[in-house]
Amino acid sequence: MAGVWVRAKTIVRTTDKHGRSIAYQPGDWFECGRHDARNWLAQAQCEIINPDTQLKVIPPQSGMVCTRDVGLAYAGLPVTIGPPAVEYHKTLIWNPDVILNQNLVPVGLGLLEHWELAVPISDYNLLADNIGSDDDRAKTKALVHDLRIPVYDIRLMYVRKCIATDELFAVWEQEQQGGDDRLAFIRALYQVKPYILALPSIWCEK
Repeated sequence: MAGVWVRAKTIVRTTDKHGRSIAYQPGDWFECGRHDARNWLAQAQCEIINPDTQLKVIPPQSGMVCTRDVGLAYAGLPVTIGPPAVEYHKTLIWNPDVILNQNLVPVGLGLLEHWELAVPISDYNLLADNIGSDDDRAKTKALVHDLRIPVYDIRLMYVRKCIATDELFAVWEQEQQGGDDRLAFIRALYQVKPYILALPSIWCEK
């Protein structure tokens, strides 16, 4: 399988096909495998400039759901405009209120090989006890028992289509009755218990 070309943003250390150590300097272009490319992208050690190359590191059957039309096309990904939903086998759900770090898109979709969904933490100082109405918090506390828990930033989600996430989104919709969508999401998580990866808050750039 052909590799992909990336550009180093920091010193990148690797080995060649003969096992010899190589150190690429910032600005160097080099060819690597898709898995290595996603790992270095996640660590901000490299970047992809060419949209055709971005497409090569995107897992197959991936697509994006954008909550409103902002005319963004990402590396040939199919795009659906509408509310959060799992429209593809591997779906990026994006609310344009946050900046999309396009170099992290292949990484996020790649995480779905092992996780059912991956969602950033909103803010490490923000807890479920700090959001929503009194009634909404009481409803949530009755289910999760303790509101001293982090809040997910549901404006950016990577979701694999499976039984658990289909059920999660169905329960989430039932829980959204005029209250805080983030608390509704927490309640849905605690009922369905999918395999979720909490991403660092820096994945959502304000």
